[in-house]
Amino acid sequence: KEFRANISKNLDLQSTVKEIISVIQKTLRVRHIYICVPNHEGTGYEMLYSNQPLHDRSFFIKNDNPIISWLKSSEESVLIKDFYSTTEYKSMWESEKKQLQDLKLECCLSLKEESELAGIVLLSGKEENKHVSYADLNFLSSVSAIASISLKNARLYEKVYLEARTDVLTGILNRRYFYELLEKEFDAKAENALSLVILNVDDFKLYNQLYGVKEADEALKKIAVV
Repeated sequence: KEFRANISKNLDLQSTVKEIISVIQKTLRVRHIYICVPNHEGTGYEMLYSNQPLHDRSFFIKNDNPIISWLKSSEESVLIKDFYSTTEYKSMWESEKKQLQDLKLECCLSLKEESELAGIVLLSGKEENKHVSYADLNFLSSVSAIASISLKNARLYEKVYLEARTDVLTGILNRRYFYELLEKEFDAKAENALSLVILNVDDFKLYNQLYGVKEADEALKKIAVV
């Protein structure tokens, strides 16, 4: 009930993930928790969060990885040892199998909203050399049912938030975000110095008049990349 109340009252992605990690850590006392979410390109799932700040987060699962289709068709939480006996596991590349083995995973928790896989929670063994058991799966399934909707909503909110603060043409953060960040930094550095660097594009108005709006837009895109 506490987990449900905490996770349902905010749309911040970081806070949502922290609540998921916290409830699993406190209840099952697993050593390592990793959370993977869809990347912005939609090509797979990248590891963005874990319960240890020094964890290597280069772990990435492509959409065509057999474990993704297996998680979509399975229950909310499953033990990795059951996956090892499936045809999906046998069809994986050796490099993909090594990814799972290197993390010493024992359980996968799929955060599904209808047919969409909003995220994946990967768990290692418990503290004191104990293992994640079938009895733990009921608890994890309850966590999944609550967390899936919250994680999806948080990611949708993050997407809308960034789109509202991103320039459509150049893809860089816009004036709205600049003023929000400036106000935040000004408050944080109230007792210290704060420096601001402003760059101006020389003769851009003239360039626009000479070569037209289309070429000027292309110039802005190149400047944004730099």
